[in-house]
Amino acid sequence: MPSPARPQPAAARAKAERRKRGEEEKRRRTAATKAARAAAREKTGRLAKEARAAQRLQTGRLRDLVLKPYTVRVYKAAVAEFFRWCRRMGHRTPSSVMSFDVLLGEWAEALWEDGDMKCILNRGLCGLAHLVPALRGRLPGAWRLYNAWSRREHRTQAPPIELLLAQALAAFFLEEGYPGAALCILVAHECILRNAEFFELRKEDLVSTPKGILLSLRETKMGQRLGVTQQVLCSSPWLAARLRRRAGGLRPGETLLDCTPVRFRQLWSGARRRLKLPGKYTVYGLRRGGATGFFRRTGSFDRVCDRGRWGSVVACRIYVTTALQDASMQEFANHKPLWERWAAKLWQLPA
Repeated sequence: MPSPARPQPAAARAKAERRKRGEEEKRRRTAATKAARAAAREKTGRLAKEARAAQRLQTGRLRDLVLKPYTVRVYKAAVAEFFRWCRRMGHRTPSSVMSFDVLLGEWAEALWEDGDMKCILNRGLCGLAHLVPALRGRLPGAWRLYNAWSRREHRTQAPPIELLLAQALAAFFLEEGYPGAALCILVAHECILRNAEFFELRKEDLVSTPKGILLSLRETKMGQRLGVTQQVLCSSPWLAARLRRRAGGLRPGETLLDCTPVRFRQLWSGARRRLKLPGKYTVYGLRRGGATGFFRRTGSFDRVCDRGRWGSVVACRIYVTTALQDASMQEFANHKPLWERWAAKLWQLPA
């Protein structure tokens, strides 16, 4: 027969009670800590959500972020031109996609016969697809006529600007008191930049590396499609040294270009007159000249495509080939001594 349990001494009972109270207190502290952490996470999440909402409210509606405001304005103007043509011709707004396509084909024919620019048709078709997404990809007839127009009409592009001429143009800007604009011209040619890309270069976009200056390009064509910031390396030691000095004297947010784009184009017109260049030599010729010069040095369409940030090697090949053809037809042998005299003034750019 088992012996009956003996009563615990008072000291043992007190110790057990203290242990029990300690465990309960520990559980309460753990529960309070978990509740505080959960409340903090909830508060952090709420504040982050409110901050995102405020930022997005400041950025604008999502539908307004698909395209740049300037592009939307251009598209709307072309679409308005299409509807004005409809009113003049007595056409009503089509009630089906098929009839819309037929009417746009008639508009394309009218633009072709009246001698209008092809870009009006392109902007009109793109604008309708943007404003009425249901029309996207459902206007084959109109786009077929646009493609036929593109094949039959010779494209007039800015002639490529060779390195010596780019240096002479930069020297003109330097003499006019715009060293930042002179550097932008040289960087645009060296790094195959588009106009808007070097207009927007800021102090924060220039990062010094052992191999040169890494440029972060804002809102490039491919960058907007992919949602990334594209970069290109300026590896010229001469140019990199001057970019470092120029960036060191800029305030945060200040652009490398030390004038407005409008003033830049005015000075460009003056440079053309001083260097005896035709009016077809526009700023975009820097990108074309940079692409042809880089291809001549490397002989690789792939490397040109990567440096110039084209979407495909095929597009880059067509671009460079046509630019080389245009370059071969330029005859400025008598102007080169003048350009060399101007280019020699670039020593004034501080390093």
